[in-house]
Amino acid sequence: MAFLANRPVFNVDALGLKCFSKCGADVTDAVLYTLDVIEQTWSDAPGWQKFSACSALYNLTTRPGSDLPIAAGAWAIIPLANTGSCPDDQPLCIWGFRGYGYALGGDSSGILGGCSGTVGFSGACYQARDVHYLMWGRVNRLCNRIRPLEFNLTTALYAVRVWKTVFHEDEHEYVAGAVAFTEAGYVGMQVNNFIQSEWQCEMDSNNRVPKVPLPWIWEGLHK
Repeated sequence: MAFLANRPVFNVDALGLKCFSKCGADVTDAVLYTLDVIEQTWSDAPGWQKFSACSALYNLTTRPGSDLPIAAGAWAIIPLANTGSCPDDQPLCIWGFRGYGYALGGDSSGILGGCSGTVGFSGACYQARDVHYLMWGRVNRLCNRIRPLEFNLTTALYAVRVWKTVFHEDEHEYVAGAVAFTEAGYVGMQVNNFIQSEWQCEMDSNNRVPKVPLPWIWEGLHK
């Protein structure tokens, strides 16, 4: 029997029902454009500001009023972050791409929760929380230009694993996706060179976020 959407250990789609769920909007053009905007903003910044922004990425000082370190909120493509943090039982709670033309969130029909929290990217369907790590890879690559001993792909990938397994003990299943998108963002290659989507969700060519810069933050550089 061919299983259409297996996630070994966590999920098994023995009946092949999951593929009938809808993926969230295709964000490829918008995300790639936003990454270019981030890089241009960083390139135009003075040296001291670049240094400050890079330092924030690994700053473990506790943020005032929070139990989390400054690094935890130092970077984000906000619609991706919001979509990815939406609980599975509330698939439309904070869909991050409202207002971007015809852009709908993934649905939760089908087996085992369906496709909530997903977005389309480069022809496949992924969890938004994974696609978000393209920015983490990109900002680490930028910081490598001025602080190569501290910022490199090895360090960036190690930080992902620590964040997903130590700070968020319930996100072990998302480590592989975050690592793959971090690597793709760092080296500038197609993500499908690193990971094959496990989310067999139906793509809709009309469900697309236009090529616009998405809201983003990088502490010390842009809010």
